[in-house]
Amino acid sequence: MRWKRVVIFGMGGAFAILVALVCMTIACVFDPPRPPPALTEGQRETLHSDTVAGFDAYSAGNYSDAIKLWHSRASASDSEAQFWLARMYDFGQGIQPNSLVAAELYKSSANLGHPIAMYNLAYLYESGVGVGHDPSAAFTLWERAATLGYARAKYSLARAYLLGMGVSAASVTAVFWYEQAAEGGEPWAMSALANRYFFGEGVGRDLVQSYKWAYIGGELGNARTWIIRIVLFVCSNSEERKRAKRLGDAWLSEYSGAKSNGYR
Repeated sequence: MRWKRVVIFGMGGAFAILVALVCMTIACVFDPPRPPPALTEGQRETLHSDTVAGFDAYSAGNYSDAIKLWHSRASASDSEAQFWLARMYDFGQGIQPNSLVAAELYKSSANLGHPIAMYNLAYLYESGVGVGHDPSAAFTLWERAATLGYARAKYSLARAYLLGMGVSAASVTAVFWYEQAAEGGEPWAMSALANRYFFGEGVGRDLVQSYKWAYIGGELGNARTWIIRIVLFVCSNSEERKRAKRLGDAWLSEYSGAKSNGYR
């Protein structure tokens, strides 16, 4: 009977790993939710006072005042106010949802160089909400936002190359952009990059790099990395995991220092 328990346990473990591998693969094709609003201290110092006041009203749940303030500033071609107002229409916060108005405001803000407006507008083009379904337009906007340094857009650009959305599929280029996004502090890109290194797709298979990025992503709040780490625990040895953790801790230390100095 003992051998039967061993066989059953072995089959169950293999099945669990198979399910985890499938989850890892599927996870790469979904885009994360759009980021919640936030203003940096630098923005508070440089933006128009009414735009900042609108954000403070929004944060306090006083949507009507936020809308009034941002409407006024949006009319004055304030790209930040246009972005926030577009977001209100997009998500229906304090106002009737209107994807058409949201898209137009995102366009105005994006044309003035706002990278998150570009990202959100690309999201609309990808889903065909408020604008026609246009993967090529979405790709162009992700590319523009990525070149402006927006890490979340770099992640989406990588995903576009991975799936061939608006561009020919190119796994090597996808890995490049996943790496750029991960280095920029995007946790979702870290789990995707860990997957690429694990499977050896678009890059040489490297369990140390895979575990490193899974570890960093988990430390930065990406809960899905536990799936990768479980699989890696089975597939790697203790020395590889120790090396990966040392590399991850060094990266996190450097990243925290850069954030505190205002570089990220």
